[in-house]
Amino acid sequence: MKRWATIAFVSAYVVVLAGSIVRMSGAGMGCPDWPRCFGLTIPPTSEDQIRWQHSTVYGQDRMLIERDTLWVAQRSHTSGTTFAADRISGLWAPNPTHNYAKFNATHTWIEFINRLSGAWAGIPATVLFIWSLFRAIRGRGDRRWKIAAWSTLAWVLLLVVAWLGKLVVEGHLIPGSITIHMLGALGILIALIFARQDISIALSGRPSQANFPSQVRLWLGLSTLLALFQLVMGTQVREGVDLLVQAGVARTDWLAELPSSWKLHRSFSWLLLVTNFAWIWPVWRGKPSGSFWHRGANAMSILLCAQIITGLLFVWFAVPAWSQPLHLVMAMGLVLLGFSLWRSGYLAR
Repeated sequence: MKRWATIAFVSAYVVVLAGSIVRMSGAGMGCPDWPRCFGLTIPPTSEDQIRWQHSTVYGQDRMLIERDTLWVAQRSHTSGTTFAADRISGLWAPNPTHNYAKFNATHTWIEFINRLSGAWAGIPATVLFIWSLFRAIRGRGDRRWKIAAWSTLAWVLLLVVAWLGKLVVEGHLIPGSITIHMLGALGILIALIFARQDISIALSGRPSQANFPSQVRLWLGLSTLLALFQLVMGTQVREGVDLLVQAGVARTDWLAELPSSWKLHRSFSWLLLVTNFAWIWPVWRGKPSGSFWHRGANAMSILLCAQIITGLLFVWFAVPAWSQPLHLVMAMGLVLLGFSLWRSGYLAR
């Protein structure tokens, strides 16, 4: 079961990476419907596949782009001699949820791969959910029910995130829904971390890591909450960038055109650095090299430095596209590592 928890966690983290690439590339509407893509199981690879053609069989809910409008087939049919005649006869109607009538094969497949990664992540999460619940019902002990609870939470959140993904597509990337989507993914990852920790305790009979002073846990908890707040601010900045992209603002002018609140996100990193140093320094002084806590402090230090460097790249090089997924993935890593270390210290009390 521990292996399934690990696979589920890695798979969910890959989804976060894939989602960040979707945001960076602007491919969020590459598939204008959900869960299919232009009404197809396998997405189109060329523009002629989403253009009307005569004497062609179209299934119900198939989507086409004609006259700068996104059309949806109202029922299965074979097309006639002209699109206008088919439309007048009621075979086609404008998409009722949005009219994003653009096609980019690269964007379409980036979004489709993102969805495939999400579907794959559901497999180990479902196995873990069913297995943990079965063991909890058949066995004894509070620990088994805790594992089942965390696994159930991860599975339910996975369904919610998938549903939110559908809403995002139907709402044409409504501002605010992106942040909620990200928080749902973060909740899945935290639940899987906690499930894996409880599985380790169930297998060994005790927490595997030594306790650490409450003051360290306090600073660690505070820095983790601040990292979470910083992450949310970052997604708000990203949504502001999306609006600038839609308005046609050049990449070199993004930072100048963003609301001044993005500077709070930039400066907040220094507060995050100080609060993390407040617990990392005692760990470096009090724990031997190679210990669990020492490795955790080293990993957090590396993530912090890398996060600040990618943030500086945004300012120096006009928000380069390749650095955006790295920035998000490392920001998630800061939050997840913080929660993992904090709960390890809590369980070892």
